Amino acid sequence: MSEYEIFGEDEEFEPMPKQEKKETIYKEKKQCCFNSFFKELFSLNNVSLFLSICSIFLTLILGLTTLVAKTKGAFIAVAIFFVFGFMLGFAGLIVEIVKMVKQKHFSFSVHFVLSIVSLFLICFVGPLTTNLYPVL
Repeated sequence: MSEYEIFGEDEEFEPMPKQEKKETIYKEKKQCCFNSFFKELFSLNNVSLFLSICSIFLTLILGLTTLVAKTKGAFIAVAIFFVFGFMLGFAGLIVEIVKMVKQKHFSFSVHFVLSIVSLFLICFVGPLTTNLYPVL
């Protein structure tokens, strides 16, 4: 069947214009407000801030653990929290140093100072709470 049989010989065939697709909500991915927050948090600029805050949080848990229970298991948990807190604080400091070397510019930023403070706190609170003589 040709187009002339459908419309007749005196009518011209005009293809119908394609209808534009209606914009839907899913055309542009609507991002959750937390998506951009976490994307920014885990970027190279702010990852040391996240690591330092986690280290300070583990320092808080480390200090409160021995207040709750003075058992051998609590002191083992304190030792584990100390190691993880120290690793997180040290990793935050290393990331800050790498950023400074990459930029070839040394400056005291909030991220750098917070990394040093988190290491100071974990090294100050850790030995105070891991005193094992009450267990023995």
